[in-house]
Amino acid sequence: FFVTMEAENFDVNTPQGAHTWNEITTQAGYVGDSYMRAEPDSGTNNNTGYETSSPHLEYQVDFQTTGTPYVWVRGYSTDGTDDSVHAGLNGAVVSTADRIDVSSGAWAWTKATMDAIDATVSIPSTGEHTIDIWMREDGFSIDRILLTTNAAYTPTGDGPSESSRGAASVPTPLTRTHDDQTDFDLGTYSDTQWATDHVEL
Repeated sequence: FFVTMEAENFDVNTPQGAHTWNEITTQAGYVGDSYMRAEPDSGTNNNTGYETSSPHLEYQVDFQTTGTPYVWVRGYSTDGTDDSVHAGLNGAVVSTADRIDVSSGAWAWTKATMDAIDATVSIPSTGEHTIDIWMREDGFSIDRILLTTNAAYTPTGDGPSESSRGAASVPTPLTRTHDDQTDFDLGTYSDTQWATDHVEL
């Protein structure tokens, strides 16, 4: 499956440690309405302890299947001091998804980590789980997040279209659905059952 999320379409944005994720439109080449940048850019590097010291973005996902999707991020950095970010699951550190490293100087997709492995999270059960993004280095910009179980897939350019979203009428989670027998984005949001930016795989 593929599920693509615009970084600015978060469920929760929590400032921590004198930093916050801000919606920015300065750097050309982003997809969607904006991108998220960890600010201020003061040279802070939270390699550990980041779950309580780094600004935190949360994306709610309602999983219909279990599995271990790769975590791709589309990011931008100006140099080696602002080129990495952490991902996690359900508010917890995931050692296979921290220290995701993006090349500097251009918008680029990566699932590579500084631990020389591809970033993954393990979904232990069906139902709602949170995909987390924490700042590692301030100044880092994140544009999109892609989850896929397709090991052979490498996103290019903008990547797949954002999983579709619909109008909401009641205050319960939105949903994206997918067909796990296919290798393309089949995301849809129900416009009658849901209301906030939740995602269903």
